[in-house]
Amino acid sequence: MTMGRQGRHGRLESGRIGTALLTFAILALAPARPAFAQGTGSPLVPAREAYESAIDVWVVLQQNLAEELRLLPAETGRTRLQGAEKARQSVARARLSYLSSLSLHYADLAASFRGPGSAADSTAGQVLSADKTMLSDLDAAVVLLDGEIRSTAATNRPRAAALQKQKTDLLELRSLILRRGRELARLESAKTLASGQRESLAKAYDRLAEWTSLAAEEAAKQEESWAAAYTAMRDQISNQPRERIVERPAPETAPPPAPPVQIAPAMAQGGGSVLVPSIGGLWLMNNPRAKKLPSGAYEPSSARLEINQIGTDVEGSFECTFAVPSNEPFNPVVRFNFTGKITNPILRFEITAPLTGTILLRQADAGTMEVSYGINNPQRTGIAFGAVPEDGPQVLRKALR
Repeated sequence: MTMGRQGRHGRLESGRIGTALLTFAILALAPARPAFAQGTGSPLVPAREAYESAIDVWVVLQQNLAEELRLLPAETGRTRLQGAEKARQSVARARLSYLSSLSLHYADLAASFRGPGSAADSTAGQVLSADKTMLSDLDAAVVLLDGEIRSTAATNRPRAAALQKQKTDLLELRSLILRRGRELARLESAKTLASGQRESLAKAYDRLAEWTSLAAEEAAKQEESWAAAYTAMRDQISNQPRERIVERPAPETAPPPAPPVQIAPAMAQGGGSVLVPSIGGLWLMNNPRAKKLPSGAYEPSSARLEINQIGTDVEGSFECTFAVPSNEPFNPVVRFNFTGKITNPILRFEITAPLTGTILLRQADAGTMEVSYGINNPQRTGIAFGAVPEDGPQVLRKALR
């Protein structure tokens, strides 16, 4: 049975968050690519996919980061923080590439409507919808502000009021984006465009190109707020007292990557030597749209697989969260450690005490890992969902560090 829960977002320093979140609001002005621009030759498709992928990785690394920094050893905390900051920088680069391509595309469309004949065979496929990825960023910003408002309402009322004003501004901007998208869609829906309509549409695309360029410039400036927030968090790691560690920390000094070694013929299936696969690193999955399906199954909303590998020795941890509605009693989190030795191409390892069971890993390629597991005694640690079947594994992607 597949399960999940809504993705979680970590908090950045409250004094920096408002300015940085406005970046997402500005970017939300850029609409989604029109259907007729989705051909294989369009640079928008890979640019947008790269942007979405960068956001997914950053959200997983950022979630609960502030809490982890209070609990983990200082050196481990710095490593986690560095990973989140690099992921944020990747988001900025991917977003700039996407917006630059989008601005050029809008300029080309404007020119096409001023040229002879009909523009791109004015069909229903040309209807421009609001950019779902950008609106998702805006919704995430509102969620973060809600959390800050709740946490400061009782102790800092002026701060809470200021955050509430930011939230109101973002919601108003969201309504403006949706309204502008509907107006532009109505303008494009006519199958036969009169000369005046063609000029109006060209001007509309000119404005979209200008807005998108301005959004890219503003976003580049606002990224300084994220950099400052991460700097402040690094300073806090050294100054704040360590709390009790509630999870097994990663080794403070990561061992150097071991070159591939060969498994002895007696240990390999088929009697021949095989190279040990390199599976060490951080593998992530993020699905913020996960939900409970009509069939009763729960989709996975996030998963984190961390593997330390030295030669054939493997030690790792796995954590997954499922989309359990708030009115249901099931524990949405599955968390366990595992260890073992690679002795054949089947990567199956024993789950460590107090739990018993196995986890099966299968590499579809160098950047993709399929994960399935079975826990014999899930009730031992309050796990509600103790299995992901081999014929329906979770798919995780390797995070770049």
